[in-house]
Amino acid sequence: MQFDIFEIKADEGFKGQLEKKESCAGLDKYSFRFDWHPEKTDDNSSFEIKWRIPMPGIMYRWNPVAKLSKNIKPDWAAFNNSIISYSAPVEAFFDGCGENKYTWALDECAKTIFYKSGVVEEDGTLECVFKVPVKQFTGKSSAVIGLRIDKRKIPLRKALAEVSEWWAYDCGMTPAYVPSEAK
Repeated sequence: MQFDIFEIKADEGFKGQLEKKESCAGLDKYSFRFDWHPEKTDDNSSFEIKWRIPMPGIMYRWNPVAKLSKNIKPDWAAFNNSIISYSAPVEAFFDGCGENKYTWALDECAKTIFYKSGVVEEDGTLECVFKVPVKQFTGKSSAVIGLRIDKRKIPLRKALAEVSEWWAYDCGMTPAYVPSEAK
């Protein structure tokens, strides 16, 4: 299934669709709806969303598990995983001056998400992918996942701070209270 710039892969009988798109001055928000029949799922049932972008100006990559590595991996590299107790579904790409070139994040931080971005060696594009296993949506037959893409030329730290604010205020993931003594 091809929608906008996105390719959605799913098991037979599963339905994935781009529900809506909002766009404003280099900041895009997408909403994907996934539907499935619980009786037709197994432990490996999932939805995968993939898209490619050109790479001009992109030199480095950051995600919550990158540690000190800023290397951009190839598209065939292993997935990272994100769940409430480990990592977060966000990847940021920036230039040599620390300016944001492309940051993408998902609004689902509690459930397991597999994600990666890498260079497609054949054409030099950057391929971004996230995979959503459906077995974790116990008793449900649908899910909606939001995607936020920031292409604004702003400092990377500001792009990432705005992802945090989006999670906290728009996605309902209010940060835990931190006492002043801990600051």
